Amino acid sequence: LKRTLGLLSATMIGLGGAMGAGLFVLIGDAAGMAGSGVVLSFLIAAFFALFTALNYSELAASIPTTGGGYTFVRYAIGKFPAFLT
Repeated sequence: LKRTLGLLSATMIGLGGAMGAGLFVLIGDAAGMAGSGVVLSFLIAAFFALFTALNYSELAASIPTTGGGYTFVRYAIGKFPAFLT
């Protein structure tokens, strides 16, 4: 079995991890508060979430090891603060 992960697959995995189930659980409450502006509010939130995703992708490219956020913090400021994450 050939193991491959293409751009589309990786993007969908990242999108699914970022959105999670909260999008579907809270959309009714958000629509109740924002009314017809719920689409605009989700687009604004997605715009700002994009910057977080871009930062994580830059960190992952510059520190290509396993561990995610723990590894990034350990590399930047040490083991104990990384443990606290």
